[in-house]
Amino acid sequence: SREKNPFISEQDRKKLRADNYYEKILQRSNHTIIASNYVGSKEEVDAICVICGHKWKSRADHLLNRCWCPACKKVSK
Repeated sequence: SREKNPFISEQDRKKLRADNYYEKILQRSNHTIIASNYVGSKEEVDAICVICGHKWKSRADHLLNRCWCPACKKVSK
């Protein structure tokens, strides 16, 4: 297991994890979904679609695996 860097505070570590998560969501959604309020992979995040403006909550790990807007997906069917 990786050792924690003693020069990075726990608060900074959490911010880095959140920033990495937000970047993954942007990449996987082709920059169409913005996530916020990341706490951990099993916790809910807020998501917004930049195409239609739809807002929803999803578990963080579920959004990573299903990285699309439910409103846009419903319209496209």
